Amino acid sequence: MFDKAMQQIRDRGLDLKIAMYCDGPTEIKAAVRQNMGVGMVYEDAIKSEVSSGEFKLLKVPGIELEGESSIIYSKKRKLSSLALEFLELLRSERMKGRELDMTGSRAPRPVGRMANRITPMVSIAPE
Repeated sequence: MFDKAMQQIRDRGLDLKIAMYCDGPTEIKAAVRQNMGVGMVYEDAIKSEVSSGEFKLLKVPGIELEGESSIIYSKKRKLSSLALEFLELLRSERMKGRELDMTGSRAPRPVGRMANRITPMVSIAPE
């Protein structure tokens, strides 16, 4: 997904200088907090920081990115009632997405996967 994002940005004629790669959202957020540059993470990973005003989302015109997450579990082991309830919740959300698909407002998603938007972010100095 990262490579796709970088290609879309380069296709828009923007020059990127990548100084470092991080293993996950925690490390990316730490680097952005230290004013080391701009980070790119899933929006869900920074909701609280955006709400508090610590981070600001950057909108890049013409760039729309979504990644997919999958839920996996062993078929050899019986799921708890809580796990089954969680799967039912995910399936109902997927069905809502399919209802949107039928209107043409969203591309179909593979079964068992959920999309998550990737967004560039920057840190905002406290006022």
